[in-house]
Amino acid sequence: VSTQSTGKSVELSSIRNDPDNVIFLLQLSPAFKKSSPELHSFRLASRWFAGREKVYFFYSFTEQIATDLQLESRSYPFLVTICGNSETVFEGDPFDKAEVNNWVQKHQFPSVPELSSETFELLVNNGKLLVLLVANPSYSKFPQLKKEFRELALENDKTNLSFCWINIDQYKSYLSKFGINQETKSAVFILNHPAFQFYPAIKDIKSKTEMANYLSQVSSDEIKVEYYVGFFEYYAWMAKSYLKDNMAMMIGIVVVVIVLQMSAVMYFLWSDIKPKTE
Repeated sequence: VSTQSTGKSVELSSIRNDPDNVIFLLQLSPAFKKSSPELHSFRLASRWFAGREKVYFFYSFTEQIATDLQLESRSYPFLVTICGNSETVFEGDPFDKAEVNNWVQKHQFPSVPELSSETFELLVNNGKLLVLLVANPSYSKFPQLKKEFRELALENDKTNLSFCWINIDQYKSYLSKFGINQETKSAVFILNHPAFQFYPAIKDIKSKTEMANYLSQVSSDEIKVEYYVGFFEYYAWMAKSYLKDNMAMMIGIVVVVIVLQMSAVMYFLWSDIKPKTE
């Protein structure tokens, strides 16, 4: 078994227990050759993650790997992502490079990834509301809070919510927009970045129960959505979004206007130069 992201062999079983690790495993038939189309597609998908920590790509020609990992018996070949105790099986065409690449991109994060400057664009624009656990990793209660937050994420796996955490010490200025200051030890809030919306945070949380209650209050509209930009900023963004979504139509309108103006100019010019009946 080898990983395509770092180019070196590692033991898959030794990294599975860390829930922050994401493992992609392509299980091939022992009869397959290393030049199989599935392996080629898999390698192409993995190259975008070269040097990326905590993302591993493995392929195997032996049944023993799947047996040791207690994976469900499936027909070969199959591709699965493993994160902690959860497994997700690729159900597309393993020969299709685009399908494999899109699936890998979609499943590249653990159940609770870190929101940082490197992951920001991918996480906030995934089409879901972002539930954020705010804390400093050095905070004594952080490991337990993160564990319970991960449990909550897995329970809400099929909803329109996406879960991640952010280091309060590294992003003080950004978090201040949401009423979270450096005195806050821990907090949870919901962010809808594309719409500049957020649901005010609960602070100094101590348990999963408090987090679950917060989600219920948001769902029942007890906690109201707020905007973290001003009136003019918001409507400027709305105009920009409209132009972006309707660019083809706007270009078409501009072209039609230009053609009509040119036609009018040509008409008047032609009217002036053509012979007139006396």
